[in-house]
Amino acid sequence: MQDAFDNYPGLGGVQLDEHFGQPYQLGTDLVATVNDAASHILEKVSGKVSLAPVSPPQASLLNYNMDWARWATEDIGFHEYVPKIYRDLASTFDYDLIQIIGQVGKDKLIPGIRCIGSGANTPYDVLSDMMSRCEAEGLGHSVWYSKCFTLLYPDHVHGGAQ
Repeated sequence: MQDAFDNYPGLGGVQLDEHFGQPYQLGTDLVATVNDAASHILEKVSGKVSLAPVSPPQASLLNYNMDWARWATEDIGFHEYVPKIYRDLASTFDYDLIQIIGQVGKDKLIPGIRCIGSGANTPYDVLSDMMSRCEAEGLGHSVWYSKCFTLLYPDHVHGGAQ
């Protein structure tokens, strides 16, 4: 990752996701290995490194040996945490968001919201409820991905329908 910062001086940061972890199929005793790898990377990389893990944290720990809840509470050095709270219903999103806040707090937390991806697109009213919920908690949000607003809901970005 350091080569990205070295070769692209204006680069604002890099992001790791759940693929940084080790799948449980390789064993469930790899949490310490993944913890050590995260610490090593954060010590060696001079730029901002963010993490976009699977949520809730327990799913990330069980499926990827990635203890990101501990990393967040101990502030091991990630610039931000963008957990993928990719849910179909605003009520499920709300529940998971509250659980995550309870586990890791709000510091450096930017919830990830899925609009376009696997499965049906998220309807705008549901997406809007999720974004509003984040804002009510004093949090920003990251919507996956840009085509959501450039192709699917462009009127909502340019001051059209609400």
